[in-house]
Amino acid sequence: WDRSNNYRDSHDIAGSGGGDVSSSMVEQSAEEALNSVIEEMKEILGAPVYNLTPLQNVSERFWVALGEAKKSGAKKEDRLEQALAKIKSDFLLAREEYEEQLSYEREKIESLKRRFNDRRYSDNGG
Repeated sequence: WDRSNNYRDSHDIAGSGGGDVSSSMVEQSAEEALNSVIEEMKEILGAPVYNLTPLQNVSERFWVALGEAKKSGAKKEDRLEQALAKIKSDFLLAREEYEEQLSYEREKIESLKRRFNDRRYSDNGG
């Protein structure tokens, strides 16, 4: 990882790739990058050398906790999206009511202008 949220191939980071590090960088979203690292960690921690060790138990608990955190984040995102949709809906309804009221008030003004002009015309002997 570098500061611009780029993912680097693990071979290049370790220095075994032999190539230019910047040429192997691929832009990824934070979610894609996290999923990529998760898969790498699962592969590494699933190695037979870690079987029946405390690390295996810790990693299993970590994956469960991470899964729950992702579910919780997804639920929160859904709730926020629903709240945003409600706000947008309320805004559109309020704007429609405002525009209807504005149209009504403009019609009233035009009617008053016509009445005023009619009276002015009739008062001037027209």
